[in-house]
Amino acid sequence: MIGAMERTRADVRVAAPVTAEVMAHALREAVKFLLFVRQQMPSSYDELRAALVDSVGAEGLGLPSQPEANSVSPDPNVGGKRKRVTSRERAATKLFKEVEKLLGCLTPELLRSSRPTEVALFLGSTPNRPKEIFVFSLVRVQKNGYQPWIQSLDAEKRLGNSGRRLVRECLPAVASAPIGVTTKAFLMMKAGVCLNGGTANDDTNDGTDPPPPGFLPKRGFEPNVKHTKVWCDFCIAPKDDDARDSATSPDAGDERERIWYQCTAAVKGLKTLKGVGNGL
Repeated sequence: MIGAMERTRADVRVAAPVTAEVMAHALREAVKFLLFVRQQMPSSYDELRAALVDSVGAEGLGLPSQPEANSVSPDPNVGGKRKRVTSRERAATKLFKEVEKLLGCLTPELLRSSRPTEVALFLGSTPNRPKEIFVFSLVRVQKNGYQPWIQSLDAEKRLGNSGRRLVRECLPAVASAPIGVTTKAFLMMKAGVCLNGGTANDDTNDGTDPPPPGFLPKRGFEPNVKHTKVWCDFCIAPKDDDARDSATSPDAGDERERIWYQCTAAVKGLKTLKGVGNGL
């Protein structure tokens, strides 16, 4: 049934101690990268952002206004009204806002409170029938809890390094994958659940927790992978963790029910940025 599927696995090591801030940043960078290389964005996130700031302005994207000295091109408001926004620019702006909304749900607070064992990106018309699946296993990085975040120059450096490392590890796994098609992207996570459908906190849960912000429970969710072409598993672990995967499975020492949650934000892919900014 799944003979045509290309399934790969990669182990990813991140610097210890692992904080929720480090992991959230790394996962957001990986999602940006995958949206680009798997044909859901016509350019990298940074290029898309720069092109749109140049064409529709930061305020059109819901971003803080840019200082005039940093403008990519002369301010279109100078000497008259801002130029008319084209249909292509509106489509690219819609894409950017969808990406921002999706990334905005992947927060340190989510990782600390919900303790997901898996975060995944599903590409396809629906998450039920994905064409591509990219799963990030967090069991080994959060089995002992995330370390407190302490602001420092070294911490900021680790933040950036973690994102680059995860992206580098993603690259070989997807390099040989068949070229995908522009479709939709769905962010999913698997986490413990309460009887009322909320997420389960380790020691403080009283059964009244609401679902995590930006996510809805998908009880009984089991994707149909009959037409899945690409499936990549990324097992993330601290550098100082030598435990074998079998000893740190999602169910080891944890009797809570775990279900999938789907992010309420989804991204509809866009093929080209032609006619937007520099026409990337």
